[in-house]
Amino acid sequence: MDEIGLHFSLHLTSLVVSWYNCQQVNERSDPLITFDEAEIRAKIMKAMAHPVRLMIVDFLKKREHSFSEIFDLFQLDKSTISKHLLVLKEAGIISSRKDGLEMYYKLDVPCVTDFFTCVTAVIESNVKKQQVCLCKK
Repeated sequence: MDEIGLHFSLHLTSLVVSWYNCQQVNERSDPLITFDEAEIRAKIMKAMAHPVRLMIVDFLKKREHSFSEIFDLFQLDKSTISKHLLVLKEAGIISSRKDGLEMYYKLDVPCVTDFFTCVTAVIESNVKKQQVCLCKK
């Protein structure tokens, strides 16, 4: 892990710990999240905010896969795939294990793919709005 990646990972970890501690102490009825909570969520969403990383997360939703299987999905360099996997790993979205010469990756929290359903609903809503606008013209 390079220095920037280590810094990101440590910063995200400290934010998550702070957030978790606040949740334990602060059972609030106010539905507004705190800035720290929003920052943590934004960092996790930012880690997924790339088409290749979204495809990797989707590919891992049913079971773990080897680096080779993930690499075969794309026409990219191994180093590029490794960097995408590292971003997801540092955000706590995936984890890895080594078996012989091969690395295997899996989703740490599979419900992260539930987010895709919500995104699809937003896309469908936008399409419907555009269709209504076109029909009005």
